[in-house]
Amino acid sequence: MTKKDYELIAKVIKDNFEAFKALEIHPSHWQGLLSGELSREFAKDNPKFDSYKFAKACGMKVTK
Repeated sequence: MTKKDYELIAKVIKDNFEAFKALEIHPSHWQGLLSGELSREFAKDNPKFDSYKFAKACGMKVTK
C-alpha cells in the first residue's frame, strides 16, 4: 500500500465518524457502514475492485 492508500482510508474514517455517531447506532453496525464507504472510494480508484470480496474480508455476512 502507498501513502495515498493510507490517507484515503484515514479520510473516509474521519469524514464519516461524526455522521455515524449522529445516527446513534450500535458500534457493531459501523462495520457495514464503514466498509461500504471504503468500497465506494476503492471502486473509484480501481474499476475492477470487488466490493463483495472486500465485505467478506471485513467480516461481513454477505450474499451474492
